[in-house]
Amino acid sequence: MRTHGQLNALRFQQIQPSNRKEINAFESAFYNAFIEISNDRLLRRIWRWDDLKRKLRLKISYDDLIILSWKSPSEHIKCSVAANTNNSIVQFAEFGFSFPKDKPQPHCEIVTLFTNQLERESGLALNRKFLKAYCFPFMRNLGYKSLYSTCARKPLLTYLRWGWKVIDETVIGEEERYFLHYDLSNNSKLC
Repeated sequence: MRTHGQLNALRFQQIQPSNRKEINAFESAFYNAFIEISNDRLLRRIWRWDDLKRKLRLKISYDDLIILSWKSPSEHIKCSVAANTNNSIVQFAEFGFSFPKDKPQPHCEIVTLFTNQLERESGLALNRKFLKAYCFPFMRNLGYKSLYSTCARKPLLTYLRWGWKVIDETVIGEEERYFLHYDLSNNSKLC
């Protein structure tokens, strides 16, 4: 399968907050991944959009983020995940959610997970070859036991297939948002 072969050629990398070139590439890839839904009012509120420069950034400081990416041999970011390690400033609070007390700690918040069009066609490969093979073990090695994130209705089924659990939900205006938990202490087999 063409997509699968291209996924195998990708290189895992942690984006360094001090490397402006890497951050610029991340912000451009982030923008391109979300441009199709750039009219989402809630995303407009929680992220910093620069439509003129075609860049998107989080409101959380890069010093508080762990950004993990898959890069092509030509150094293009194909997908990324960003984890917020500062539990005092969480993105999900914008939706009225808070950390549950009954889940394993330490924990962090996944503030974005994005792919380009090619990888969207292979969600299971993305989960198996990027998240479970690299990202989750990386976070476990740092001592994290739980991940939290939010999503809209459309990607919810994908997250559930990947093993995330809905722990809360809300409606803001007419937009549904789900609060998700992933137990990193569960070392289940790759899907």
